[in-house]
Amino acid sequence: MNIAIFTTGDFPYGGAAESFVRQIALGLSKNNVQVEVIRFKGDRYLKKNNTPIKRSNFLFNKPFSNEFLKAIEVISLICFIPFSLAYRKFNKKNQIILLYGFNYAYYLSLFILCSKILRLKCYRILDDFAKKETIAPVWWKKPRIFFYNIQVKYINKYFDGIIVLSKFLYQLCIDSKVKKENLILIPHFIDFNISYNSNNKNTKYVIGFCGTPSVDNGILDLIKAFEILIKKYPKIELLIIGAISSDVQIIIRETTDVKFGIRFAGFLSKEEIEKEFADCSILVNPRRESVWADAGFPTKIGEYFATKKPVVATEVGDLAYYFEDMKELVFAEPNNPKSLTKAIDYLLNNKEKSKAIGLNGYEWAKQNLEYISNCKKLINFIKKQI
Repeated sequence: MNIAIFTTGDFPYGGAAESFVRQIALGLSKNNVQVEVIRFKGDRYLKKNNTPIKRSNFLFNKPFSNEFLKAIEVISLICFIPFSLAYRKFNKKNQIILLYGFNYAYYLSLFILCSKILRLKCYRILDDFAKKETIAPVWWKKPRIFFYNIQVKYINKYFDGIIVLSKFLYQLCIDSKVKKENLILIPHFIDFNISYNSNNKNTKYVIGFCGTPSVDNGILDLIKAFEILIKKYPKIELLIIGAISSDVQIIIRETTDVKFGIRFAGFLSKEEIEKEFADCSILVNPRRESVWADAGFPTKIGEYFATKKPVVATEVGDLAYYFEDMKELVFAEPNNPKSLTKAIDYLLNNKEKSKAIGLNGYEWAKQNLEYISNCKKLINFIKKQI
């Protein structure tokens, strides 16, 4: 089997999207599949490839930053799709195209059409449901909403197969006439062969968050919970990993009273995150309630579980379907800082129970999210379609 993964993100480094593609590529490779990753928009991070996976850029070496040039970039990328797929078919001997991060009909429809002409199998990974503000942050980008909605309603049924990460997305595909035999739900692909040995020599309890520190991701709710907790536990610390926008920084300064105890680590590499996780006592996913939250399986939940640390998460999306409160994790109500406070407080006061919850979460995740075994499921799914 010879698979070309096209991603709109980077590879092998970056944020959650890049980690996701990295684990799929490595998992397929470990299952004896020949894999290459093609960065559709070029290389953002300019870092060396420390994986055995081949990588290349689709057309340009790096993304454009100028808005006018971005429009030219989009047109150029669309025009190059037929030539790229023909090259992959006849020179690279690719059999299967796997798309990740593509959300607009003008890309997806051309990938499907060219794949059918060239007799390539074309699959899509559907991991999220975008908000209008994300698609069109400024008024002149509103046409993108039209192309996004077109692919949601009409495009998915023409793929040879779709991999979804949540029940919400599974049902969305069913509603858009995708056949059940062309769908598979795999929540995540996580590497569990990582050691999280703490180097924390002090007596602080570190509460960790990793992701985009945004309002939707519940960062303000978490900080408000921390404001309450630090009055009771002066030796706790809140660690926030992720690049934070200036708008959210302003909101935090204007709405919170905490002057110490919060550490903003910023954007970190995969290795740096693993080191920080090792020193955390509790990991938190405080995502707020929304359609966006319902659509995706929280990327960091699986990575949190891999640490064997206890996890607090708001009860959104598929989490209530997979997990039992006080067993694999501790649930909190979304949009409710006091509920987050109560959940974290419980873990701080119940050390043995906290340890058991952390181990239960780890065992569940290892059984259901391990990247090599989940890639085997993906391979078997693809084989049924060939």
